Amino acid sequence: MFNMQCHGVAKKIESNGRFNRQMAKSTRKSTKPEAEAADQNSTGINIRTITPEPAEEIYVDGIGNLFFRGGVVKLNCYRVVGSDSEQNEEVRHHSHKLVMPTTALPDLIRLLQNAMNMSRQQQSEDSPTPET
Repeated sequence: MFNMQCHGVAKKIESNGRFNRQMAKSTRKSTKPEAEAADQNSTGINIRTITPEPAEEIYVDGIGNLFFRGGVVKLNCYRVVGSDSEQNEEVRHHSHKLVMPTTALPDLIRLLQNAMNMSRQQQSEDSPTPET
């Protein structure tokens, strides 16, 4: 699942493209485990996800590069730490590395495509329509 904040509304994007909207104010932290979510990955295998507590969030500004080796992909994440106006350069700090099996890439790509589609849909809903 992928969580995204848009204009005060929390959107939860699931791997099959469905999403649930909840007002950000109404979300509460609970000490009870979240309900198990059943889904299916790109290979057709049933998946059961259990989230006993909120996962740690790590903020990054982007993915700088990635490497493939031996069935594993490594994504180097960066944070922008400043800019060099003399050189007209953005200064980036490689802060984290996400390592995952290459077999997980189709699911990651599908999640990102769903997020991109939702972002485009939200932008089109928020953009003013031309008056005729």
